[in-house]
Amino acid sequence: LDSGAAYIFERSANGSWTQKPKLTSADAGASDIFGWSVAIDGDYAIIGARGDGDNGANSGSAYIFERSLEGVWLQTSKLLPSDGAFDDRFGSTVSISGDYAIVGAENNDDDGHSSGSAYVFHRSDDGTWLEQAKMTASDAEVGDQFGLSVSISGRYAIAGAKDDDNGYNAGAAYIFERSTDGTWAERAKLLAADGAYDDRFGYSVSISGSHAIVGAHADDDNGDGSGSAYVFERNDDGSWSELVKVIADGGTSKNYFGRSVSIYRGIAIVGAYNDNHGGSAYVYGDVPEPTTLTLLTLGGLSLVRRRKRGCANNLNIERIARWDLESWCAWLVWRLLKRMFRVVPCPAFQCVQIPLGKVVRPSAATLWSGTTGVMMHTVFIDGPWGVVKFL
Repeated sequence: LDSGAAYIFERSANGSWTQKPKLTSADAGASDIFGWSVAIDGDYAIIGARGDGDNGANSGSAYIFERSLEGVWLQTSKLLPSDGAFDDRFGSTVSISGDYAIVGAENNDDDGHSSGSAYVFHRSDDGTWLEQAKMTASDAEVGDQFGLSVSISGRYAIAGAKDDDNGYNAGAAYIFERSTDGTWAERAKLLAADGAYDDRFGYSVSISGSHAIVGAHADDDNGDGSGSAYVFERNDDGSWSELVKVIADGGTSKNYFGRSVSIYRGIAIVGAYNDNHGGSAYVYGDVPEPTTLTLLTLGGLSLVRRRKRGCANNLNIERIARWDLESWCAWLVWRLLKRMFRVVPCPAFQCVQIPLGKVVRPSAATLWSGTTGVMMHTVFIDGPWGVVKFL
């Protein structure tokens, strides 16, 4: 009972998603709660089992699975903290990036009951995963539950906590950086500029490159529990600054916008699990100015096209402002297509930016050797970290 499981889905070439065989732990036991937390990166997945009892009841564990050349996912490691103890709940939160994984233990009590901690593991050349560091907050206190959310990307990691600098359970998040000798050091403590009592800032976190996002799902800008999320940016001197606060358009009380967040290279997604009592998610894009983009759908593939010489008969597009593929505009749209909309754009297609007020008019009869059934999807991004809206 409650031993747990996890499921991996794989995207095929035609954009459909197929469930792979169910994953369970090799030493599954009752109340392990395997699958309480999950993360995946490339050929590796990590799955938390916060109820595992190897170091005492609810001490917790995490498991690494690796995808073989044949596409089979196999358990390769079981992660345990070097100082695991009763009710630490190691494995409550997990994240993985390349050769590094981070696991939260929100009830660890190094600095008092439920002060919390997080552990970083590193994959060695022989494929084994070894504990590299244990992280705690520099100002840890009883009940902070540091590690209640974690994320790792490259040499940076972030962990959330129930900090009370801005009032009880206002929340905080901590940035750690890995040095060249493999040690991890706290670099910044993130607080919301307008943080307040019980905002629950830090219950969800994500980091990618020079940006991090922190959810505050109990913030009350749009009513009690409407929620918000904050994007932070790393400065040239290594410090971190709040860049923007985002709230849901039309958000209302008890939406809990920000309870889940993720960020990757200029795209952020924020969950609001109680929006309209059925839940929703909001996508935000980092573009330099208000931008309208039109996506063409052809035979099940969503594509964006940059006008080139010799292509005039293929796309009849008026007065296009051309962007290079390296621009954030192009990168953003490509990521949206590939990861958000579950389609596979042809890599030869590149980005078109349509100036505000202009119209894209594709010629269905001549578009790519007579392909028909052309549909257009237009999205609008209202400047830096604006929500991606379908028009």
